[in-house]
Parts: sequence; C-alpha cells; structure tokens
Amino acid sequence: MKLSRILEGSVAQRTTVFMVSMVTAVILVAGIWQIRLLRHSTEEQMQHNADRAMSAAVKVIDNRMATVEASVGTAAAYADMLATDEEQAYSLLQRLIDADEDITAVTLLYKENFFPEHGRYFAPTISRDTAEGLLVRDEIGGPENDFCYLETDSNWIYTNKLDKGYWCLPYVDSMSTNRPLVTYSVPLHDANNKIYAVLCADVDLQWVRQIVEGAKPYDFATASVMSRDGQYICRQDSVFEGYLLEGKVDRVLWKVGFKIPKDRIMREPNLLLNNMIGILLVLLMAVSAVLYFVIRRQLKPLKQLAESTEELARGTFDVELPVITTHDEVRNLRDSFEQMQHSLANYIEELKITTASKAMMESELKVASDIQRSMLPKIFPPFPDRKDFDVYGELTPAKAVGGDLFDFYIRDEQFFFCIGDVSGKGVPASLVMAVTRALFRTVSAQVSSPDVIVSMLNNAMADGNDSNMFVTLFVGVLDIATGRMTYCNAGHDAPLLVRQTEAPDFLPADPNLPVGVMTDWTFSLQETVIPVDTTIFLYTDGLTEAENIDHAQFGEERIVEVARTASLLPREFVTTMAEHVRAFVNGADQSDDLTLLAIHYKGQNI
Repeated sequence: MKLSRILEGSVAQRTTVFMVSMVTAVILVAGIWQIRLLRHSTEEQMQHNADRAMSAAVKVIDNRMATVEASVGTAAAYADMLATDEEQAYSLLQRLIDADEDITAVTLLYKENFFPEHGRYFAPTISRDTAEGLLVRDEIGGPENDFCYLETDSNWIYTNKLDKGYWCLPYVDSMSTNRPLVTYSVPLHDANNKIYAVLCADVDLQWVRQIVEGAKPYDFATASVMSRDGQYICRQDSVFEGYLLEGKVDRVLWKVGFKIPKDRIMREPNLLLNNMIGILLVLLMAVSAVLYFVIRRQLKPLKQLAESTEELARGTFDVELPVITTHDEVRNLRDSFEQMQHSLANYIEELKITTASKAMMESELKVASDIQRSMLPKIFPPFPDRKDFDVYGELTPAKAVGGDLFDFYIRDEQFFFCIGDVSGKGVPASLVMAVTRALFRTVSAQVSSPDVIVSMLNNAMADGNDSNMFVTLFVGVLDIATGRMTYCNAGHDAPLLVRQTEAPDFLPADPNLPVGVMTDWTFSLQETVIPVDTTIFLYTDGLTEAENIDHAQFGEERIVEVARTASLLPREFVTTMAEHVRAFVNGADQSDDLTLLAIHYKGQNI
C-alpha cells in the first residue's frame, strides 16, 4: 500500500503512521547514538590494548638490543689486553659470544696489515652453529673469502667514521644460513687513541618476529618491523582496511607496526546494530498493530458519528446519532452535532416557508413585470403604414420591475411622446411609473400643450406625496406634417438630435423641477423645428451613469461619439447604443434602469 493512500485513509492509519514514525525516529536516534558510543568505546579499548602491546614489544626489543650493546661494550673495554695478540683475539671473541645468546657471531676486523704475517686483511670470527649448538672458529678476511672489509664493509667504514658504536642496517647472511641479521660494531683504540680494529657482534633477528608476534593485541592482528631505510625486517602480507598503529625503537631507529582489521574490531558493534535493527522491526510491527487497534477502537465513535453526519447531509434529519458513554471531546462533538441536527431541521422548515414565500413573491414580481411591460409600447414598428416617421424604444430594468417609462401615440396628426425616470427602484418606483404613464395618457388625450400636460401631472402627483418620490420627465408633441415640435422638460436629460449631414447636438432644454416635487410649479414651454431626416434620441440617466468595474461612467461624450457613426434608423440606432454601453460596463452589475427611445422624422417628402 502506497504511503499516500495510507495518509489519505482513515485517521487511525494516519495517527498510527505518525506515532510509529515518531517512535522509530526516537529509537533510531538513541540506537545510532548508542552504536556510535559503543564504536568509540571499542576504538578506545583497541587503542589502549594496542598501545600496551606496542610498548611491551618495543621495550623487549630495546632491552635485548641494549644487552647486546652492553656485552660488546664490556668486551671492548678490556680488548686491548687480548685483541693485540692473534691467539688471545679468539679468547676475546669466545667470551663475548658466550656472554649473550642473542649474538650468533662475533668478528674482529683489523686495520690493514695489523698482523703482517696474515697480509692485508685479517678478520678472526666465531659463529654459533644453531643446528649442532657448537661454536666454530674461522678467519674470513681477504679476497679468498670474498670479504674485503676494508673497502666494502659498512661496519668497518661507518664505525671508523663515527668513532663510536654503530648499528648497521639489517641484512641477510648470504655466506652461511641466509638468516636475517643485524650487526653492532664498536671501535678499538690503541695507546695513541687510533682505531686499530672494529669489534662486531651479529644478532639473529628471528627472535624479533617472535616478540612482535607474541605481543600482538589480537590474534587477528598482523605485526611488522621496519628498519630505518624502509625495509621490512618481518611482516605478514595481507589486504588491509582498518587501523595501523606504530611504535619506534629509538636505539636502532626501527618501526614496529600493528595492523588491526576494522571489521574484526567492529564485529560486536555491528552485530549489536544488526540485532537492534531486527528488534526494532519486530517492535515496530508490534507497536503498529497495538496502536492501530487502540486508536481505531478510540475513534470508532467518530466513525459512527461521521456515518450519521453523512445521512444528515443527505437530508435525513431524524437520523439517530451514536450513543457515547465517555465524557470527553468526542462526547462534546456528538452533542454539538445533535444541536446542529435540531437547528438544521428547524432551519429547513423555516427555509421551506421562506422559499415558498419567496417563490410567491417572485411570481408576483414576474406578474408585475409583465403588467409593467404590457403598459409600455412593445410592438415595433408601431405604425408600419407611416412613411413620414419611425420610432423604436426599449427598457432594461435593473431589477424585476423598474421605474423608467416611455410612451407615445398619435392624435390629430400629432405625435405625442414622453420619457421619464422615477426616483428609486423596484416595486415603489414601478407603481409611480404606472401612475405617471396612466396620467400621461389621460391628460394628453385632452390637452395638446406639453407644459400644461406636465403641470397637470405634477399637481396630481405632488398632492399627498408622502413618500417624496418624483419623476424626471420629458414630454414632446411633434407636428408630423410640419416638423414643428413643442416640448417641456421636467428635470430630465436633454434629447440628442442626430442628423445625416451635421454633428449630433443636444436639444436646448430648460431644466425645471421634476414632476411631483412641488404643486403649482410653472413649467416652461419650448419649441423647435425638427429638420427632415433627423433622429431624436431620448434616454434616461441609466445610460450616462452606466459604470464599468473601475467605476468610470459612460457619459454624454461617448453618447455623442456613438451617435456620429450610428444609423439614423431607430431600431439600429438603439441597438448600436445598447451594444456600446454593454461593452463599456464589461460585465459590471447594472446599477440603474436603462431606457432608450429613438424617433426618426422623415418629413412629408418621403
């Protein structure tokens, strides 16, 4: 199972994973720290054991070399009583080799022609025959013995140069036993303090191997001894990865080394690590099982509560919640859900009542909207048989019902029209709009002068206007035959005159007070002649004050710009203007009713 699926699963799984991860982290940190501590302790113990073994081996080698030096030095002290005589020289050598078992051969190297009867070279020697256990006398100097020591022997040369005791480099005795040897030499002086001979003691180095092998701190370690020129006196070749510890025999400038394999030293820590990993895995499995069981048992009421909540979400508000006997957070959560259950049930009942009321209200508003729209002209062209003028209008309310209005009709070859905007929006504005439109039809059927029509509407609406609502209104009467138009403006936006050959301009209109503000207000009458092929464009402030998302308004300048290129035909003109304002607001909410009315006067010559 993938970890992502586990983490997306139940709370019990996630909690178990979290707890096991925390336990694992703690155990791993503690285990790693303990293993590192154990390894460090093991390395310290190994270093301590190796240092003790190294110190012992170096001390033994140094002591035995010191014994050789002492034996040779003692012999050299009384050598002037024996070494000057050919026969007594062997007696000196006999005493020296008997004094120290580590010495396998002793030799006196005399200077050139010291004993004339023996020629230039004379080197009496006594060697120990290890096989027979006997001492053998010999004279090995001279070309016939291939030992011209005056020219080639390092013991003769360096002892003469140093004029003191000298340990040569280790070598192999190629003339007899092929044993590894090292020679200690001291000069012998005559009465004039001149060197007349060099006393040499050869030491078999087999015991060095035995000493370092016996001193190894561990059986699996390997030991080596290296001379001062980097040559091994003894060693065990092996592939090595581990610890190298070295000690120095200062007397002969040798290095004693112990190589200790790391895998053998760290066997116990590694074994402990493997055991710890195994125990950890078993422990984690056990802890995981126990934690999962305990957590799942503790969370079982939550699961039952979640199932009940799902039923509640599906609308089963009378679902039975699980019984929880504990007095903890889960019990509190269950009680909270129970309260929510009752609250939801009550809310749903209230919502049903509210929804029904809202649906009834929306239905009534739709009926009101339909009634309102039925009161306005809705068939275009309204006078298809007339060739001398055309008209088109449309109203877009901001809500279901609005307060804008427009109307028109023909009486006695005069075209009566109006456009208005009721203060406010919604149902109250729609009621005032209906009253205004009805009054316009009633009054204009009896009166032909726009100022009188507006005055009568004003007095009728201002009387008892406790709601202080008013209507901006523009009323015009166009003589279809002559193009003469009388009009009265009651606080409305001035119409725009759009001609084929001239730039659009606004019709001069006195502002006056809106209808319904004050009784007996005298409204001014204005008159003009509408040229042939002119479109009168009327609109409410829903056009000029249309806002985009940046709260910029459409304004009169954009109205004029659109009118410059728009068709004079009323439907096309209104459609073009509506498209431009929709593009300008670009999805912003409509804040006011929008009414557009275009009248195209063609004249009698059409």
